[in-house]
Amino acid sequence: MASRILVVEDDELQQDALKSVLEKNGYDVGVASDGLQAVNELLQGHYDLAIVDYHIPEVDGLASAKMLRKLMDKGALPRLVAITADSPGLMASGGAQSSFDVIIQKPLDFPEMLQVVKTQLERGTAATRLDAAHAIWREHGLVAAPAALVIPEY
Repeated sequence: MASRILVVEDDELQQDALKSVLEKNGYDVGVASDGLQAVNELLQGHYDLAIVDYHIPEVDGLASAKMLRKLMDKGALPRLVAITADSPGLMASGGAQSSFDVIIQKPLDFPEMLQVVKTQLERGTAATRLDAAHAIWREHGLVAAPAALVIPEY
């Protein structure tokens, strides 16, 4: 099953370019044109990753990311990738590094962006599995992950 990615971008040309590149690389892509639409879409649908422009209408990308981190369960939260031509403005706003998993500078280098997407999706999968394992351990009264290492014989 293809990973689902939400592109949050108000510039239609950039939105179309991102969607096209991602779909050509096997991803299932949805789009949102503003921050409120993005938050609603991410709360309702299952996405593995969201590529979020910083300067978007209604609610900017940073505020959207902060809302999602407060509203969504950690296990359901997609990886959040910021894209911006205004890195200094984003960083000056405060909380960018804790709100986004990674920040990419525009203009976008599509091969580099695809590598970031792949890496973030892999990290998201590993984190989801680890969170599930911790939940199981807590259900059985364990405080932390088991420390034993078992290596099967061949």
